[in-house]
Amino acid sequence: MTAVDRGRSPELRDLGTTAAVAVPSPPPDASPASDTSARWQVSSSWSARRANTSLTTPDCPQLSDPHETLRAMDAERNPDYLRQLADAVRAFKVALEEFLALHVENTGPMAMAGGLAPAIMQKDGVDAGELERLRSEVALASGRIASVAPLVGMYIQVQGLGRIDPFAAWLSITQPKPLLEPANILDACDQAIGRLEGMAEKAQAELPPTIGVTSMHPLIWGAAGPLWRDGHYREAVAAAAEALVSQVKVRTRRNDVAETALWQEVFSNREPSPGKPRLRWPGVQTDRTVTSMNDGLRQFAPGSQLTIRNTAAHGTGSISEQDGLERLAVLSLLARWVAECELHEV
Repeated sequence: MTAVDRGRSPELRDLGTTAAVAVPSPPPDASPASDTSARWQVSSSWSARRANTSLTTPDCPQLSDPHETLRAMDAERNPDYLRQLADAVRAFKVALEEFLALHVENTGPMAMAGGLAPAIMQKDGVDAGELERLRSEVALASGRIASVAPLVGMYIQVQGLGRIDPFAAWLSITQPKPLLEPANILDACDQAIGRLEGMAEKAQAELPPTIGVTSMHPLIWGAAGPLWRDGHYREAVAAAAEALVSQVKVRTRRNDVAETALWQEVFSNREPSPGKPRLRWPGVQTDRTVTSMNDGLRQFAPGSQLTIRNTAAHGTGSISEQDGLERLAVLSLLARWVAECELHEV
């Protein structure tokens, strides 16, 4: 059975993980009996509750680091992560219940030093190796759910001590002056699971629509796909850009100018001339929308060539998957617009 670490300050109690909770000493004039009646009301079953404990639900986790706040916000929007956390809390609860099965509750009329002695006592004849194995499993499971309490606001308010993370403080039930009873921790598990499942459902409902690279224009993905699947994102972007400009060269029969100049030529507002066809947005050319598309493509197409194709083709460093995806999306949009344009020639 684990006892208070006498090598530490008497103000600190080891909680079985790496966390420690300050435990204020009783007033000098307070007897053990009065201290116990003021702080705890000992019950007679696992389902009983501390008189001076209550579950708290802050509106949001109290995170001082802005980066931790952003990470918590990201976690709240990830339904898969939230469901995995719920499963991890279930695993912690199962491990704790197996550990509790090797103990008896120290409550009721026959309780030994109720409120001062540990909340549970080891049963006679329990194998020490099995007990240590289960204790280790509970500690590991507790560590895996260290992010749950701040994420869902799951704390237990203990009078005189403040908010306690029930998952980090689980080992205190084996120590003198336990912070919690098993029922507190088991109930916290159930509520945390419920909150995580509710958050997962909400996050699932709020997920943005997903459009993968395979939904892009076939010309773009056809050129990028083989390189993309091997993780060569910059090379995939360069290949897609080359495929698009090559198609425009074939369509306009222009191989006499460089790529950026080609885009400027084919979308020029000058009339087509022999050997210099133009691409025009379909419709009445004096229409305001048609004029906007023609003017926009005149700048958008060569701009994409300079910012996307040239940087991908001439660069030496790698780019991230997200960066590559966004660049392919621009090329895919340009490819669709080019495909819609009419070829005007003389």
